[in-house]
Amino acid sequence: MTSKTGTAALAFAAALSFAGCTRNDPAPAVVDPAAASSSTAKPATPTTADTAPNPEKAPAPEPAPTAKAPETARIAALVEQLGSTDYEKREAATKELAAIGKPALPALEATSKDLDAERASRAKDLAIRIGASDEEARAPEIPGLAEAMRGMAGPSTTVVNGNGGVIQLGVQVAGGRAAAGGPGGHVNTRFEMTDGESRRTVENDKGSATVAEGKNGFSLTLTPKDGEARTFPAGSRAEFAKKYPNLYAKYFGK
Repeated sequence: MTSKTGTAALAFAAALSFAGCTRNDPAPAVVDPAAASSSTAKPATPTTADTAPNPEKAPAPEPAPTAKAPETARIAALVEQLGSTDYEKREAATKELAAIGKPALPALEATSKDLDAERASRAKDLAIRIGASDEEARAPEIPGLAEAMRGMAGPSTTVVNGNGGVIQLGVQVAGGRAAAGGPGGHVNTRFEMTDGESRRTVENDKGSATVAEGKNGFSLTLTPKDGEARTFPAGSRAEFAKKYPNLYAKYFGK
């Protein structure tokens, strides 16, 4: 009995051993060294596209710097200085304001009605001069006329008409400069007086210049031969000299 029992136990043990060797257990996983290395690598560096700022959230660019205009306080101080009791300070303020130009116009125009007569007078003259500077710069250039006009320094021949008015008939040109050829060719002069206004015209091959003076003020009209006439008016000869200093010096030499 014992022998059979032992034999059966051995047979059962052998069967269990065989079953354990033949069952389908899963094979152990094989690890790829490259894959394992990549799993611990540092994150990739972001590209330029990834780091570019969002246009919608980008800060607005700063405005470009503009040219600094003369300070309002400085202009106000200079305008005030026009009424100084010191002549040299008045002259210095006048020159500086003239150099500043258009930015000073509003203050000068307002001061032209100042209760201080000296300050008001200088402010008015400056406002006229600055306002006329652009117009003066557009004056047509007519060769020979300025020289001819400045050369008319001699005495004129006159005759009194029956109504007591004076009619200028001709002019004695100093040194004959107006009659000479010069840059604009031969020069002719013409004088007229009508209704209390005298008109003197100097003309050459390039154009003409006419000076009118009388109850309506003083003016210079420049007419190029093939261009448009331009008139520069003023209330008087003295005002013309202040309003158009460059033209006055060029055509009248004073």
